[in-house]
Amino acid sequence: MITVSSKLNSTDPCAGKVLIMAIASIDPSLDICGDENNPTVYIYVDAATPTIAASYAAGNTLYSIDDCTQCSDISGMFYQDIGTFDPDTYYYFKGCELFIRNCNDRQAATVVTNVNRDFLCDEIGTTHTVYLDSNYTESLPFAGTGNTIYTTDGLYDAATGNVTANLPSGYYATYGEVIYTRFWTDAFGSEGGDFGTPQLCSEPEPATRYEQPVLAGTDLLRICARGLNQTVWADASNFNNATTMWTSETGTGRPADGYYTAALSGPFPNKIFEFSNTLLTDTGAECAGSEMPE
Repeated sequence: MITVSSKLNSTDPCAGKVLIMAIASIDPSLDICGDENNPTVYIYVDAATPTIAASYAAGNTLYSIDDCTQCSDISGMFYQDIGTFDPDTYYYFKGCELFIRNCNDRQAATVVTNVNRDFLCDEIGTTHTVYLDSNYTESLPFAGTGNTIYTTDGLYDAATGNVTANLPSGYYATYGEVIYTRFWTDAFGSEGGDFGTPQLCSEPEPATRYEQPVLAGTDLLRICARGLNQTVWADASNFNNATTMWTSETGTGRPADGYYTAALSGPFPNKIFEFSNTLLTDTGAECAGSEMPE
């Protein structure tokens, strides 16, 4: 008679955990809360809390697909359960901890400000993270651009609540893309502050932007095999030669900071870039064609 010992289960490092597929995002305003397709990943969770939502409610972490004994090292990502009954709710994962977020929360934005408009047009100023009023007006020339520093009705200190941003009066612009400026002040005590009319710095040179399928992520070592598929517009027809990129053909937005590489495999390796402060910097690492995901 052969006896199977129950001790075998104790050698399984993933005992008590289950592998689930979940929606993962670098920028939830584009996919989870927007119109783009939702990318998915596999991740381990505790079997007693087999969803992202249940893991958050119980204070449990998410575990690495490579080592289910460790919390996921893909930090700074946003997750949502597939088929959730609450599509506006998602979760931010950082430092082994989940934080709840909602699509109806105010949108965070990085802005740059200066009391001298000429200096600001030269991209000289102080950067701040603020929350844009959910109410905005897309008047020309900002039709179709969404909620930005140029269209929003006010600036706030947090994603919820009614506390106006604690910022100095001055000219403001989108960080990394100073084409227009807009004066803002809290001097009159209005909730969200008061804005002036956006002003053009100078007529920008026309730029050709090339649509590029890329892999994006926050982990250099896993970008080749586990990067998330995204579409960006770069300043070169070959992504290996790009120096910057945008989220639209018109150049109205920038992708999230992180690592990027071309998603299409070819006869030559694809460079891996780090994107920060609107610039693509060659890391010296590459993705070979055999490393690319299917």
